[in-house]
Amino acid sequence: MRGVSRAHFGELLKELAPRWQAERESVLRRRRSGDRRRAAGAGPKRRPVFVDRLLVTLVHLRLRLPRVPS
Repeated sequence: MRGVSRAHFGELLKELAPRWQAERESVLRRRRSGDRRRAAGAGPKRRPVFVDRLLVTLVHLRLRLPRVPS
């Protein structure tokens, strides 16, 4: 990947992943109105993991891609 070294990507990941995970769990807890009903990781895998999201975001910013409305 050009522009971001592996070391820098690793630092970004270490810094942002816990914050993202905490926010994600908070949103899910509010939606469920309480604690988990199943163990973490149970159920279908519907979304990319945080590493994939961070990588896609950096590529998107690097290439200055326009946002396509859904």
